[in-house]
Parts: sequence; structure tokens; C-alpha cells
Amino acid sequence: MDTNSPRKADVSNLELISDNPAINVIGVGLLDQYGSYVSTFWEKGVAYFLRDQYIREIERLIALDRVEEARAVVAKLDRLNSDIAVREYGV
Repeated sequence: MDTNSPRKADVSNLELISDNPAINVIGVGLLDQYGSYVSTFWEKGVAYFLRDQYIREIERLIALDRVEEARAVVAKLDRLNSDIAVREYGV
């Protein structure tokens, strides 16, 4: 059987399903496989993850000389940083 076939991939994905609410991914840690990180945006640090991703995206776009696209991501980053400041410092 070809190991790259979709059927093989489906079997591998099914093996990840667990009765436990969290699965441990090596190198990542515990992931909530049935919950939603949207409902725990602040408690799980999603805001900080997004901030890091926005920064990486801005750096990537600038390196490609796509400045206008980078500005749009900077605007998102600014809004997120404002929300973080309110959450952390009440300002």
C-alpha cells in the first residue's frame, strides 16, 4: 500500500482521537482537542501567540518589499497590542 495515500492519512488522523480532553503533542505540549481556544483567548495566551505571528508576518512582508500589505498587518498588531495593554495595565 502507498504510504502517501489519503486512506493512510485518514487512519493516522483517527489514531489521534482520544477519550481524554487533551492530547500531548511532543514539542508543543497539551492541546485541548474538544474545546475552543476562542473561549479562553486570554487565559491560554492566544493573544500573545497572535502577536508573535503578526510580527513574523510583518517581517516577512517587508523582506518581500510588500509594504502596503505589511501596513495592514501592523494595524492589526496595533489593535491587538492596545487590547493587551488594557488587559494587563488597564490603560
